[in-house]
Amino acid sequence: MSHIKAVREVLEADTAVFALVGKRFFPEVLPQNVTLPAAVLTLVSDVGQDAFRTNAASVLRNARVQVDVYARDFDDCEAAADAVDDAMQADHGPSFSARQSNRQHFFEKQTNLYRVSLDFSVWRGR
Repeated sequence: MSHIKAVREVLEADTAVFALVGKRFFPEVLPQNVTLPAAVLTLVSDVGQDAFRTNAASVLRNARVQVDVYARDFDDCEAAADAVDDAMQADHGPSFSARQSNRQHFFEKQTNLYRVSLDFSVWRGR
């Protein structure tokens, strides 16, 4: 399973995120005319090898994943981004762990959308 697929599953399974964003998670690009809030998932970097091996049966991989949350209203964008952050950093057991490394706020004049960009260091088992 890819890091993006694992992140999407974690976010879609979270009740607070689902209440705000539903299943509106898209790879790389926000589609036109999508219901908002919505989010874009981007794999920024992947180690590309086994980063940590505790034994032959336990392998963890690390990647940097960016989650960009979009909304028409600043408060809606913040609420959805907070829910995403909480869901990502919750305890998911030994097969998935994420820690936020950066958070930035933007207003995109061309689309009149607010965006919160969250970067996570994501560890997952295979």
